Amino acid sequence: MRREHHRDAPGPGILIGLVVDCDAHGDAGVVDDDIEPAENARRSEALEFQMKLAAMRAERSTLLDLRGSQLINDDTLNKLMREVDLSETALQTRGKGKK
Repeated sequence: MRREHHRDAPGPGILIGLVVDCDAHGDAGVVDDDIEPAENARRSEALEFQMKLAAMRAERSTLLDLRGSQLINDDTLNKLMREVDLSETALQTRGKGKK
C-alpha cells in the first residue's frame, strides 16, 4: 500500500535538514569549546526545540495519512491530534518560560 503525504508534510530528512541548517547559521547543537558554556546550552536547547516541533509536524502528517487511508476513524484522529496539540502547547509554554 502506497502512502501519500499530506501537502504540508515534512520530508523524511527534516531532522537532518534542521541540524545542517542550524550548523550553517552557527547554531549547531554540538559543544563548541570556543564559546561560553551558557551559549552551548542555548544552542542545544534551541536545536532540541526545533527537532521536537518537526517531530510533531511529522506525527500530524502521519495521522492525516492514516485517516486518508481509512486506517483510523475520525474519533481516533481527533483524540490523537489533540494529544499532539497539547504536547506542542506544553513545549511552547516551557520555551517561553526560559527566555
